[in-house]
Amino acid sequence: MQDSESPETTKGAGAATEQPQQRVDLRKIYTKDVSYEAPSTPQIFTGEWEPQISQELANTHNQLSEFAYEVCLRVTITAKIEEKVAYLAEINQAGIFHFFGYSPKELENLIAVFCPSLLFPYIREAVSGLSARGGFPPLLLQHIDFSAMYAQYLQHKGEEAQAELDGGAESH
Repeated sequence: MQDSESPETTKGAGAATEQPQQRVDLRKIYTKDVSYEAPSTPQIFTGEWEPQISQELANTHNQLSEFAYEVCLRVTITAKIEEKVAYLAEINQAGIFHFFGYSPKELENLIAVFCPSLLFPYIREAVSGLSARGGFPPLLLQHIDFSAMYAQYLQHKGEEAQAELDGGAESH
C-alpha cells in the first residue's frame, strides 16, 4: 500500500525523470458552520408565501500540508417577505482534499471549480432541510456552474490588472 502523503510516480521507458501522477484524494467532507434564524416568526406565517430570495456564495481554502488543502464553500440565503426577513441561513461546508501532481494553475482551478462542485450538493441538502424544519417550504438551490463563475472571476481579475497597467502608464 502506498503512502498517501506522497505522490505516486510513473516511469516511462527511458524516462530520465519521474513524472508525478495527477490525483485528487477526497479525505473528508464536513459541515464547518451552520446558522439559521427566523426573526419574523410566527407573524410571517400568517401572510402569503411569495418570498424574495437572495443568495451569496464564497469559496475559500487553507493549505494544511504540502499536499492537503481544506476547501470551504459558504452560502448565505436570505428569504424576505417585503422588508421582513422570514429566514436567514448560512452554511459553511468544507472538505479536505489531497492534490498530487498538479501545477499551481491547475491546482487553483481544482480549488475553484472541482472542489466546490463536490461540496455544493451537501449545501443544497442543508438549505432545503433548514428551511423545511423552520416551517417554510423546502428551498431547492439551483445548480451552480462553478467553471463559468471561475472564468468570470479570471476575466475580471485580468481586467483589473490591465486597468492598473493602463493607469500606471498614464501617471508617468
